[in-house]
Amino acid sequence: MRWQSIKTGTTQGKNSIKIYRIVIIAAILFISYPVWAGPVTDQIKQKIDKALTVLKDQSLKAPGMENKRRAVMRSVGDELFDWEEMAKRSLAVYWRDRSPEEKKEFTKLFTDLLEHTYMGKIESYSGEKILYTKETVEDQYALVETKVVTKQDVEYPVNYWVINRQGRWLVYDVSIEGVSLVKNYRTQFNEILARSSYQELVKKLKEKQESPAPKS
Repeated sequence: MRWQSIKTGTTQGKNSIKIYRIVIIAAILFISYPVWAGPVTDQIKQKIDKALTVLKDQSLKAPGMENKRRAVMRSVGDELFDWEEMAKRSLAVYWRDRSPEEKKEFTKLFTDLLEHTYMGKIESYSGEKILYTKETVEDQYALVETKVVTKQDVEYPVNYWVINRQGRWLVYDVSIEGVSLVKNYRTQFNEILARSSYQELVKKLKEKQESPAPKS
């Protein structure tokens, strides 16, 4: 299974569409039910609950409030995700050859790519649930395991890979039914870099921002 390609208009089949509709929503927006809890889970849940509060704010749904609503959601995302770690792992071995300026630029482009691709799905939230089922901690890393339950009572395992940054647990990868967001983008980026250049990848990411956002 593959995520939607960064190439405008390309999809990777029905399974990808299913994951595409769930991944970021599952990461930050489902109503949460703490079947099992721990210190890491508690932090993640607090951030999810904050996102849900923003999503329910009727004043942010008023006409002309789209930019402000998305800015607030981006701020919540900044509290939940370690964007630089996600970008680093997505670029993999090519990250180490980048200058500090290039790393900063790529992190922003990668963050913008996720927002551009998934914000519409976030805003189409319709009451799905998330059950926290297990937490595993090893040094500065942890895994928070959950199950997403749709209105049709269909369950999807959704796992959050998190890292401790000076006491703050931040998500650096999300997997749906065993399919990793970071690994999927890494595959796409590597395919481009294997036949082209880093500059070409950056160009494609910039072009993606200019293309129409996927519909909800």
